[in-house]
Amino acid sequence: MDVLESNFGAESAELLAEVARRVRAAGFRIANVDVVVATDGPRIAPHRAAMRERIGGLLGIEAGAVNVKGKSLEGLSRESPGVVTAQAVCLLETGPD
Repeated sequence: MDVLESNFGAESAELLAEVARRVRAAGFRIANVDVVVATDGPRIAPHRAAMRERIGGLLGIEAGAVNVKGKSLEGLSRESPGVVTAQAVCLLETGPD
């Protein structure tokens, strides 16, 4: 079964790598990625470099093309402790890698 069709319990790294593969197969390349992680939990700063390396490796781009920033949920997660949300935007370009 396609990893993107049935993603219940799937590893996020597998999903991301598959999306990157499909982007390349469609004739695009990933130029850069901007990620925002929002939580009232642990701070992102101590983990930022490792996150950039990991995401870049999964996408096949340099860590310098990956921006990761943290944001507080500003108490909005009190009713659901442990909530983490993430948003990502990437720039795609046409042409060879």
